[in-house]
Amino acid sequence: ERALWFLQRLAPESGAYNLAGAVRIEALDPQAFARAVLRLVERHPALRTTYPAEHGEPSRRVHGWLEPEITEEDVGAVDGEALRLGCEGGSLRPFDPERGPLLRVRLDRVADGQFLLVLVFHHIVVDHLSLVQLARELQQLYSKGPDSLPEQPLQFADYAVWQKEHLALPETEKKLDAWKQR
Repeated sequence: ERALWFLQRLAPESGAYNLAGAVRIEALDPQAFARAVLRLVERHPALRTTYPAEHGEPSRRVHGWLEPEITEEDVGAVDGEALRLGCEGGSLRPFDPERGPLLRVRLDRVADGQFLLVLVFHHIVVDHLSLVQLARELQQLYSKGPDSLPEQPLQFADYAVWQKEHLALPETEKKLDAWKQR
């Protein structure tokens, strides 16, 4: 988190730290999908987190609720190249980690009744492994309903606390010093 926060501050206009994916979906219910996204945000505090500066240092602020950006647009009959350019433009638009939200969802209704779904996350709140897990959960929340997943025993904040405590251990500091000397 700290590293990505500092990198984002070096180039705030960059979308280099966005993780995005797009997929065509047939027969999607946009309202049910939006409800699934909202439930996903409710389940994962990382998706409700912002990273404001305090005395020049990053801090983590988990909000009770932080509305994700969800847009739906009827794009009509556009060719594949126009869709690709639209996906790239939305995927590269930078986030503001200090204000959030750090998740964008775009549903483009295409002429043949299909949707193009574009999900964009700031890398500060997801990595590739968690992105796969979030996609699985989103699919289940959409297809089986908002109560279809059990509560999670651990959250990212639990890992962050463990990591901070681990880094403060004397033996960890010795290992780090050894790597610095190498």
